[in-house]
Amino acid sequence: KESTPAVYTAPIIIDENCKLKYYAYHEGFPKTPWITSEFVKINNDKDIILNIKPSPQYSANGPTTLIDGIRGNEDFRLGGWLGYDSINLDAVVDLKQLKTIKKISIAFLQDINAWILMPKEVEFFLSEDGTKFKSIGIVKNNIPQDKWGALIKEFSLPLDMIQARYFRIVAKNNGVCPPGHKGNGAPAWIFCDEITFE
Repeated sequence: KESTPAVYTAPIIIDENCKLKYYAYHEGFPKTPWITSEFVKINNDKDIILNIKPSPQYSANGPTTLIDGIRGNEDFRLGGWLGYDSINLDAVVDLKQLKTIKKISIAFLQDINAWILMPKEVEFFLSEDGTKFKSIGIVKNNIPQDKWGALIKEFSLPLDMIQARYFRIVAKNNGVCPPGHKGNGAPAWIFCDEITFE
């Protein structure tokens, strides 16, 4: 038996992450279909600069797309990803204060039917002053370039409780689609999303 849903009137105040399921109803009219919306509270604990800008048609909500806590899904057309056409991602995240980090990750999408490939590798750097960066590790791709379907992979680098304020992430684009691909020799894309720290 379906319970009677709570009745709310505007405004509704949301102060934490939640999924809201709702419908509208007015006496004498049928109720609307159920709609579900997800709300994510964005913490103001980091900033980001893109040293290389994404393609204008796949720029989502700009640089903050990578640190807003909202993950892109398997359909790149919905706009949750930053897309780079034959060029690298190069981003610097400022944690606003010195923090101890045990893992850093960034997610990428592969959909070879849309000429979107995983990056060849992702290199991570750190800095205490935001100017001088040193490499702390490289994570190589292990997803075959001919694997069909929409695939999401996190490139994660475990760290030994490193202290830093600034982190730079460089993801190396393949440049062109590989032999055997229908776009062989044409520019390849990388699509990236959420950068996370633990």
